[in-house]
Amino acid sequence: MVCVRDNPRNITVVGGGIIGLTLACTLLQQGLSVTLIDGEGVSGRASSATAGIIGGSSVIPWASKDLWLSIPTMLRNPVGPFRITWPPPQNILPFLSKSIKSGTLVQRIQSSKGLAELGLRGWNAWMLLSSHYPELRSLLAQNGCLLYYSNPQEMYDDDKNNATRKEMGMRLTQIETKGLQDMLPWLSDPEPSGTLIEQAGQILEPISFQLVLKDVIKNARGNFVFQQALDFITEADRVRAVKTPLGNIDCDVVVICAGAGSAALSKKLSVNVPILPAWGASITLHEPEIILKLPLLMQRAGIAVLPNSDGIRIAGLLQVGGKPHFRDAVMEEILIKQVQKTFGRFSYRGLTAQLGPRPLTPDSLPVLGPAPKYKNVFLNFGHGHWGITHAAISASVVGDLISGRMPEIDITPYRAERF
Repeated sequence: MVCVRDNPRNITVVGGGIIGLTLACTLLQQGLSVTLIDGEGVSGRASSATAGIIGGSSVIPWASKDLWLSIPTMLRNPVGPFRITWPPPQNILPFLSKSIKSGTLVQRIQSSKGLAELGLRGWNAWMLLSSHYPELRSLLAQNGCLLYYSNPQEMYDDDKNNATRKEMGMRLTQIETKGLQDMLPWLSDPEPSGTLIEQAGQILEPISFQLVLKDVIKNARGNFVFQQALDFITEADRVRAVKTPLGNIDCDVVVICAGAGSAALSKKLSVNVPILPAWGASITLHEPEIILKLPLLMQRAGIAVLPNSDGIRIAGLLQVGGKPHFRDAVMEEILIKQVQKTFGRFSYRGLTAQLGPRPLTPDSLPVLGPAPKYKNVFLNFGHGHWGITHAAISASVVGDLISGRMPEIDITPYRAERF
């Protein structure tokens, strides 16, 4: 393991989404010199298309045997939560094979434990980081998160997941129909119910939050290189520089945090991690007729609906395949229709939208820890749906690893060698 305290010249972070930005802030707070390499803007990221919930349903793996059995039904539903478009990812078949194996009961229990180790520390890690950077506080809120069931069958179907949530340490409160209707008087479902996840929080404006993180980095004298990382210059068991279109960036330590692009970069360092880009969408409805006081995870639709400073934000869905772009009218229409199923038709002034690729791993766990063959390379990617939840705690873990300290969690379940 590299100990940066012996050679504290520069840590190079590759990737400027929520994971990379948060890591850069954490390392700067620890007194380290940081260069962040990123060739993309804020738009078109998973970090920008996210719901922004911290510690919602963050202990339930997305990969499961039941999911694969239900995919044909979901594909036949024109407003369902899942679709496949052309061209499909080149690695989709081997990825699905690995994910099916990860969807067994035994593997799901292991994945739940791994997700809980990170997810249940997410809010406290953000609070700790924001104590050093108070400008983050105004965009963080903790009012809980409601798992919304449109009918009694949905609540019954989620019983096993709720048992897992409780077992992993989540505090849950059941809300019956009358209480939920009092809380949400716009509901059109006749027999709704919900489960409140008490300790969940949210980032009110994910794009604004990332811009604040960038300002924090600049003010702390971090360096930005607005270029795409193409490759690495290596010498024996170390990376000496990162190649970009405009030249090489010398480095002492490298951390790969490039989201869905991390698999291709890591492969250049003999790290073979299967990552599937799963596109998700979000829309913000400005000045809507309805008002929410806390985030909702709508089980039927597979989407999140939550308040922000200018209305309500609706995020979710999962698209595999297709070409990169910033907007998708079909996905935006699906999000609106699903919300209207629950709240009826309501007016709003206008909308803004984002689309971004979530970096999924076959077992739902991120890749977190040292690269197997290079002493000065660390990995922090593959957080899937939970980038916002995991960003601050994974940054703390990587900061400890770089500085030679023992992290507060066991990183064994997240190592790249598991693939």
